[in-house]
Amino acid sequence: MEIAINGFSLELGFYIRTKNEEYSAVPTKISPGFYEYKNKKTNFKFHLYDDYRYSLDLISDIPVSLKFALRLKDEEELYHLIPCNIHGDNNLTNAKPGFFPNLTFDYPESNSTSPEWEFRADRASHPVSIITCKNGAIGISINPYSDNSSDKNTFIRNGVFSSLPDTAGVSLGYKNFPYTFTFKEMMTVQTAHYAQNAQATGRIIAVKGKGRLASSEIIRKLYYESRKCPSPLHNAKTYLEGFLDSYENINWSEELKAFTNEECSLPDSPELKPWRPLIATGWTGIGVLAYPLLSAQHLTGQKNEFTEKILGLFDEMSDRINPATGLFYDLIRTWNGSDVNGWWAGYMVKDCHCAYTNGNGTYYLLKTYELLKKTTGEEKTKWLESALTALDAVISMQRDDGCFGYTFSLEKPEVLDSDGFAGCWFGAACALAYKLTGKDTYLTGAKKGAEYYYEYVKNLDCWGSPMDTWKSIDQEGNLAFIRTAVILHSTTNDTKYLQMAVHSAEYEYLWRYSFKARPEFRPLKDSNWNSCGGSVTSVSNPHIHPMGVNITSELIYVYKNTGDKYHLNRAADGLCWGLATADMYPATTGYGQLGVITERYCPSDGLTIEKYTDTGEPSSIWFTFNGWAGVSILEGLTETLLEAGLYNNDMTFDITEIFKDILMEDKI
Repeated sequence: MEIAINGFSLELGFYIRTKNEEYSAVPTKISPGFYEYKNKKTNFKFHLYDDYRYSLDLISDIPVSLKFALRLKDEEELYHLIPCNIHGDNNLTNAKPGFFPNLTFDYPESNSTSPEWEFRADRASHPVSIITCKNGAIGISINPYSDNSSDKNTFIRNGVFSSLPDTAGVSLGYKNFPYTFTFKEMMTVQTAHYAQNAQATGRIIAVKGKGRLASSEIIRKLYYESRKCPSPLHNAKTYLEGFLDSYENINWSEELKAFTNEECSLPDSPELKPWRPLIATGWTGIGVLAYPLLSAQHLTGQKNEFTEKILGLFDEMSDRINPATGLFYDLIRTWNGSDVNGWWAGYMVKDCHCAYTNGNGTYYLLKTYELLKKTTGEEKTKWLESALTALDAVISMQRDDGCFGYTFSLEKPEVLDSDGFAGCWFGAACALAYKLTGKDTYLTGAKKGAEYYYEYVKNLDCWGSPMDTWKSIDQEGNLAFIRTAVILHSTTNDTKYLQMAVHSAEYEYLWRYSFKARPEFRPLKDSNWNSCGGSVTSVSNPHIHPMGVNITSELIYVYKNTGDKYHLNRAADGLCWGLATADMYPATTGYGQLGVITERYCPSDGLTIEKYTDTGEPSSIWFTFNGWAGVSILEGLTETLLEAGLYNNDMTFDITEIFKDILMEDKI
């Protein structure tokens, strides 16, 4: 069966799958747009409507799943995309097999490689399989869940798949293939869902032009079909005070003189206890914690001993420049006998400076310097001097094409490994340094960096930021790029940087859920938790984490400067997701309080490795309080309030009113 849509030629195919076999099923055309297939045991009906929406109706004597494949014909430069799961071969060229799914014919001996991968549809932020090509993109979507007509109390989980060289597809029911990818290196047994009486709906979308960037138009169309923005329970003041209380009285360790990662076990030991101090200069360390907490204190009019503890961490950091390189030591104090080897050492890097920790830490040091100068008039000269020292050092090593580097020597200013996106954080820091100092050296560094890292964003291939994911495609590196682009646009008024910010926002939306998932395991199963607005971290770590919330103000900036309300809706989703997730503590989660946040929420079957101690049942969250996680949500909230000029108010309004007050919109 063939169709032509928007200049693309597509071949449609159907396959019936039992527990033991899979076979082609060619339906008969009954009337325009209506096809039917029958054999002795299985019958399905396929309706293709004028707008290329479709429905599948399945009736079978035996449990089966029904695959619907879309083959893209006669196109060049094909690139497969299943949001959060498949970006081409997931950077196999620069990584290595064995750690996460790779769509490839190469390395057949590895359990991570296969020319076909299928996942549960709710593993994707948008339940769609896309192929981009030189002339644009096509996609096929499916509702991630179908009612089970045989049992009204249950439902069917559907699937999405990519198959080389040229096929995208979905399935009524699903079968993880070739394995169930659980988490880094963990390829576990296949799981599947079969049905005897069920229906599924979806649509075929074709976008002409833009190459890989055409995928963003498909994502936008699907978003508006499924969006269900979460509803936070409390007002702004309650959240600010709740987060501050949790970090001051639960997360801060007086013994370690640091913020911490804390853990508990459920149901027997719900009390949180620290297992690691958070003393990295950036990424999961000092800056990402201190800046939002100081912002929240300012908004609520607090200044106390906790304030001095927070400021003291930056004072420590500013004294930690390596004289041999000019870069910051990656830890603000020695840990396990090292100044640079944090918890990440040994995955891919060791005994070196890292761009992620250094660049991110420098950015937040400057960001907090700016905050204090604006809100209190205090100038932390040493902070500024140290940040600029680090930037001068990295600019001296920046390549002519704009690349800053991924890792650096401890003995001299030298790049050890250039490959990866993490260096983009230096671009964000340079842009902010230019804003603060007006020095063209930093503007030039930021501009060159933006041009270099923009190629990753346009190609949907942002890889090499976290040091624990083997340079997989990830979401969080792009958070540096959108900051870089927004600051450059705001300081230069050059429209090309606004376009960069738009494409960066669209890359973020590939990872940001558009729908309310149905988690398989407690405590999120059957709860009010809503995945819409939550962002997955990488193709290596298949779970939602809170980090995407910290670019709420950047997404609002994109909205203000383009007039495209899509970005406002996405910003609202993210912030509301974070705050509504905070509402889950402790009534739903079984531990913690308002302001306690873990880094792991599992909307599907990825990374469900935490276990309840009494039953051994998997959990849909990690029983932790990850210090960096909650402040990502807090940063989204505080920056939104600060930029709206809402401080010194009582902030007792409903959270959704924030967006109306800022933008004078009637509704989100």
